[in-house]
Amino acid sequence: IQCVHEAGIIHGAIKPNNLLVNPATLDIGILYLENRLAERVFTAEMAQMIELLTSQAAISLENARLLEEMKRTEKALRLAKDDLEMRVRERTAELARVNVLLENDIAERRKAEESLKAERQRFNNILEILPAYLVLLTPDYHVTFANRFFRERFGESHGRRCFEYLFGYSEPCENCQAFKALKTAAPHEWEWNGPDGRIYHIYDFPFLDVDGSNLILEIGLDITDHKKAEEEIQKLNRELEKRVEERTAQLAAANRELHASEAQLRTALHEKETLLKEIHHRVKNNLQIIHSMLNLQLPYIKDEQAVTLFKESQNRIYTMALIHEKLYRSESLARIDLSEYIRSLVTNLFLSYGVTERAVKLEIYVEDITLDISMVIPCALIINELVSNSLKHAFPESWKRAGETGRICIDLRRANAKDNIILTVSDNGIGLPEGFEIENCTTVGLRLVNMLVKQLRGTIGLRTNGPAEFTIGFKSTRY
Repeated sequence: IQCVHEAGIIHGAIKPNNLLVNPATLDIGILYLENRLAERVFTAEMAQMIELLTSQAAISLENARLLEEMKRTEKALRLAKDDLEMRVRERTAELARVNVLLENDIAERRKAEESLKAERQRFNNILEILPAYLVLLTPDYHVTFANRFFRERFGESHGRRCFEYLFGYSEPCENCQAFKALKTAAPHEWEWNGPDGRIYHIYDFPFLDVDGSNLILEIGLDITDHKKAEEEIQKLNRELEKRVEERTAQLAAANRELHASEAQLRTALHEKETLLKEIHHRVKNNLQIIHSMLNLQLPYIKDEQAVTLFKESQNRIYTMALIHEKLYRSESLARIDLSEYIRSLVTNLFLSYGVTERAVKLEIYVEDITLDISMVIPCALIINELVSNSLKHAFPESWKRAGETGRICIDLRRANAKDNIILTVSDNGIGLPEGFEIENCTTVGLRLVNMLVKQLRGTIGLRTNGPAEFTIGFKSTRY
């Protein structure tokens, strides 16, 4: 009726003669038939047949719908499969990359583990060959690790506490200081007398195990031989100190004796110096007496040659007397101021021959040289003779009338070698005669010079062309 009513609505006021409404199976709809021309067209058989056809049509439509849905589903499945396969490929590639990374990581880990294992083995080997013992102690006195040095010295603990298997005690050792490191959380040093009779210097350190438990790392160095060496050194030091004290006392006594001997020697030396000065003073006085006697005798001599010989002798005596006077007045008997002495000697010669330094200039250069008294006298006599020879013969009246000014030079210095001395006496006068040879000279003064040079074991050279110049070389020491 509802369906007819709706049909009436649809078709307006038209009233069909025949109407058939048949619901389709599977809830896909209804079959609506109408006939406006004839009546009673839709019989029961026809309605049954239409119902059958409607059912078949509904089934066909449903199958078509299902087939369409199946196609859509297959397409969706194919898409889902493709998407899944793509995801699987991506995931597989990602897993492959991850797998490569894992394999690399595993290889590196294995390499690191092998390296760590090798390092541990190396570290264990180092611990095993240490010339000292190393142990790990727990707070309840058990030994969790001991290196070979410890095991060889004290054996294996076999689970016993340290005081039990080291000393056979039932309680911890009273003098044990190992656990101070745990109490103070700081390293601790002490000495331990081991059960083997050896002395060990102990270093205890607080140590944290891998599981976080507290341990004591103890290192023990055998210092028995060091201690014995220290005791031996102390013993030797005591003996040495005793010997030093004894030797010091001996040296103090010897020093006192030396001081006493030194005082005696100083006194004797002072007495000797005083005596030598007195001797030089008396020799100087005697030579002056001889000089004065010759001077008193001089006015009675009428022969000019004899007068000249007397004056030369006086000058020689004065030369030697002057040396003794310088030694007498000198602070040191072994040293004379040669520069001052030579100037005094030559000044006396100028006075003796009546020559002033206006007529003949005097140039003296003497280095700071110390000569033995046995060498000073010959050297002074040589200077006396050569200067006297210049004053007598180098400047004749004819030479003086020419307006020339005389000059005598005395030079005493060291040669290149340290102990070689060069004495040079020269003038700017008329020079030596042609063919002059000092070895064949007949004058007393130059013969004396030649003898004195030989006494000095020296050599003499002279310049024959031009002004006279004598060069004497000798050593400052006789030996």
